[in-house]
Amino acid sequence: MSFHFNFFSYKAPCNLFPPPSIKTDNISWLYDTLADSWIKLGLPADTRDSIQSGAFYTTLIRPGLRVISLNMNYCSRENFWLLINTTDPLGQLQWVSFSKYENKKLLTIFI
Repeated sequence: MSFHFNFFSYKAPCNLFPPPSIKTDNISWLYDTLADSWIKLGLPADTRDSIQSGAFYTTLIRPGLRVISLNMNYCSRENFWLLINTTDPLGQLQWVSFSKYENKKLLTIFI
């Protein structure tokens, strides 16, 4: 017996990332899966909340060095959901500016 999983029937179309305010095309399941996977691969558990809210996070790699990872899918011209909200639909830019300010004495790498 073989198992066939049709991944495309469970996600939004390519390049379309609806913001959390859109309840009909919610992709929170994707962010939950990413959080589980990335934490299993080694990210600290305290990154879970920001990953689940939009697949972005920050973590201290070693003393004095921090990584901030942004989800740039919400900046893509092909994402027509941006027509509804073009001003930081995830609150990610506000979050990153707070993270940067909070950690101004650290070397920060953006990915």
